[in-house]
Amino acid sequence: MTDQTIPAPSDLETQLQQALRSWHDANSDKGVLSAFVLFRHEQRTGAATPRQTTNQLLRTALDQLRYAAPLEADLLELRFLDGWPVDRVANRLNYAESTVLRRQREAISQLAAIFRRMEDESRRIRSATIDARIDAPAYTELVGVAEQIATLAEIVSRQAPPWILSLEGIGGIGKTVLADALMRQLGDALTFDDFAWVSAQPAILDLHGTIRAKDRPALTSPALVTALLQQLLPDEATGILSRHDQALALLKQRLKQAPHLVVIDNLETVADLEALLPTLHTLSNPSKFLLTTRKRLVGERNIYLYPVPELSLAHACTLVRQVAVAANAADLAAATDADLEPLYATVGGNPLALLLTAGQTQLHGMEAVIADLRQARGAPVENLYTFIYRRAWDNLDDLGRHLFLSMALVNVRGDSLDFITASSGLAEGQVHDALEHLLRLNLVQSSGDLHKRRYLIHSLTRTFLLEQVARWQ
Repeated sequence: MTDQTIPAPSDLETQLQQALRSWHDANSDKGVLSAFVLFRHEQRTGAATPRQTTNQLLRTALDQLRYAAPLEADLLELRFLDGWPVDRVANRLNYAESTVLRRQREAISQLAAIFRRMEDESRRIRSATIDARIDAPAYTELVGVAEQIATLAEIVSRQAPPWILSLEGIGGIGKTVLADALMRQLGDALTFDDFAWVSAQPAILDLHGTIRAKDRPALTSPALVTALLQQLLPDEATGILSRHDQALALLKQRLKQAPHLVVIDNLETVADLEALLPTLHTLSNPSKFLLTTRKRLVGERNIYLYPVPELSLAHACTLVRQVAVAANAADLAAATDADLEPLYATVGGNPLALLLTAGQTQLHGMEAVIADLRQARGAPVENLYTFIYRRAWDNLDDLGRHLFLSMALVNVRGDSLDFITASSGLAEGQVHDALEHLLRLNLVQSSGDLHKRRYLIHSLTRTFLLEQVARWQ
């Protein structure tokens, strides 16, 4: 069977018969049914060994079979649990041996139907649990990310390094949405035993352009441990959450026992990142951590860096039209790529900005919305800029702000370090130091090859620099 699907009926029946035949096989070190969600759940909460886990699942299914077909349940127990040969069962039930074998096949088929229902319910609960744990807005508009999800799923699913991955990029670029989609997809597979999601996001920008604060304390290493235990081991953690060393030891035992996938969203807002990262390394392998952050974690050991790209023009236009169709905005839904290109030139492929401006377009028209963006006019636009850029701007010193402002002069496709130095009026050493800070904050992107690099900014960043930032100085 694959990770994603339950076996065909005949295959499932074969597996169940094999499991029944192995009921007394004390030397079996791997449960025959280990590829099922049911098995994963039972092993976490019930029997200790794979063999015992498999037997417990069979016992549960046989108990359900007994309600519907007691004779078939008796037959299977006599044949496999008690180990009776066919002739003895035939004598006991007053059947011909051929009838016993036929009824046995029918009983296993009924058992397989019960087991399938049990597995379906277990997968439904697993999916609902993941939905409940993901602390992110529920977006249905997933455009242009299929290739990214496939790439990340392949990397994350390996039972090998990297154990920690970082989805990086400017605000609104889609890091959280990508992590959300990836976790849901992997939830349908059986690579990971369980999932957890911890958010450090202090606020969100809704699609009306309003910034809504989240009432949560800053994420520290103890707070992370507490949040994960409350999701993964709520009963076992009772009474020890205030004792950090004990809580950490319990969490480590769980994450080392079986692979889990843990998302930490908005890592850049963590109170003490230097203290948190060593904790993640301690807890990882075989479990994996997926981080989302506006900061580049260049130089941090053993972290796989994945810069999230902006949407292409074609994908951006598809996203806007998809939103328009859902909102019954006929004019916007019928817009061509050429009609939407001026909007893309203004905000680029930033999904959050595209979703916000698509809604504003329905109220004010395309030309007015683009003018508002370029002139930093109106609360929704000001909130968009604040949500994406304010925290980073406040973390820049005077030199960094000077260089950031001069990046508005850079070509859309990027320019060299020499050009940036000349256009900024700063000394080469000053440019080098300030540029590195801007790169780490994902305010500036770097492209090129091993030998030569060019530096560029998103279209939305350029629009922001031309007007809004002047109000913050």
